[in-house]
Amino acid sequence: MNGLRGLLSFMYIFLRLLLCIIPNRLYEMLRKLLRQGNEYHTREQYISIARSYLKELGTKCFVGSCVMEIGSGNQIETASCLLENGAKQVIVVDPIINPRLSQSGSLVVVEASCFNEEIAHRYARSIDVLVSFQVLEHVRDVPLFMRCVAEVLTPNGIFFARVDVSDHIYHGIKPLMSVLNVPTEVIRCKYLEYSDSFYRRIHPHKRVYMNRCVLPEILQAMDDAGLKWQLQGRYLTHNNVIYPDIVKRVSAKYSQYTQAYWFTLRGSRDEAPPA
Repeated sequence: MNGLRGLLSFMYIFLRLLLCIIPNRLYEMLRKLLRQGNEYHTREQYISIARSYLKELGTKCFVGSCVMEIGSGNQIETASCLLENGAKQVIVVDPIINPRLSQSGSLVVVEASCFNEEIAHRYARSIDVLVSFQVLEHVRDVPLFMRCVAEVLTPNGIFFARVDVSDHIYHGIKPLMSVLNVPTEVIRCKYLEYSDSFYRRIHPHKRVYMNRCVLPEILQAMDDAGLKWQLQGRYLTHNNVIYPDIVKRVSAKYSQYTQAYWFTLRGSRDEAPPA
């Protein structure tokens, strides 16, 4: 098993270094070859994300509500589905979305590199439901993000986020690992095994940024921002070693969640605890 782990480590680091230097066009060709990300680029998938929000929170939660979606990608299918199910207005925030996708006053598109203080001030205390799907793992400043969430929510507002901390490059090489009959869980969160300095050298930031924040750090950021939280449903854990650089940032208060890699969070402002 140790020999297998050593081989996987070599392959993993080699792949990362390769992704750091190859041209964008070749990178996109490899993505298509490995089918990476295809499941997130179909109309049906975006609609299914909206339906998961409706199922988890209840349709009544959206009827007549002002909704904000953080990290939509360049699409409005999710927002349109929420509007069809009774939302009064949906505000979509993403760095690559086309502002021309806005539709009258019911669908507002905000092109921004991140969910920042400027947006939070603009929509302060006006958002009834704020949702995000696999966004938090890419946020560069999680404490700032949570402060912005707290600022935009109405007193009874709800924050709902699905998070996947597993290495997103791992998703792309799963087909290759299957062909080689390699247990992919060995590398699911392998990027957490390295020091911060080494990880910066092997991570292709121009492709996809991963903040390496584990669940306890996110929960602490919510606490500090005055947000009450709860884990919605079950969470999945991994067996990868976590480097001391990361572990030392984890509060003992939430250390039981350190190995969680897939989870759903529900939160609200401190004066209105989650239902």
